[in-house]
Amino acid sequence: MLDNGISSLIVKEKEYDNGIIKLFTKSDLVKLYAEKYKEKYKINDFMTKQPQQVFTVSPSNSLHTVMKILIRERISRVVVTRGSKIVGIVTSKDLMPITAFAEGDRIQANEGYNNKYNREEKVKTNLGSIGHAMIVMDVMKKPITVKSTDDLAIAAQIMTDKRISGFPVTDSSGNDLNGIVTKTDIVKALVTMLNH
Repeated sequence: MLDNGISSLIVKEKEYDNGIIKLFTKSDLVKLYAEKYKEKYKINDFMTKQPQQVFTVSPSNSLHTVMKILIRERISRVVVTRGSKIVGIVTSKDLMPITAFAEGDRIQANEGYNNKYNREEKVKTNLGSIGHAMIVMDVMKKPITVKSTDDLAIAAQIMTDKRISGFPVTDSSGNDLNGIVTKTDIVKALVTMLNH
């Protein structure tokens, strides 16, 4: 998974169970870590540390800015900060209703216009308008956070219980952004243990 940048593998068996395809996912590994490897590592041993690859926006930034970051950096979340304080999080899932709305406009435009130039211009205008008109504060959610000094198994358990793939990490005081922890970080911890 780490070598190929993927989050699941198909499990091949000699005989398939009535044609059902089984998947082995990062979520399975995170659950395993939460159950079996308490007090092995701290979150700060594997989290992505600020400012290296931790992308932040302010509540007043446009959603256009968020979409550009998510696409350009190939990530699925940005942390919303005011100064160094964490005030929210925006994930690609939070943007799905907005992109679905834009997709509806695209379909309507394709059906309603005969001229290709006019169709493309309508879609481009609508996407730009949505992204620039709405701001981060409109869609951000209150994030779950953990401290960098907490047990990594705590982060794994939260991911399992809440069905999320990552969230912000604070400093030991619980106030300032210190980094982000994801399922990939938990998998890295498992690989490190197996290699020792």
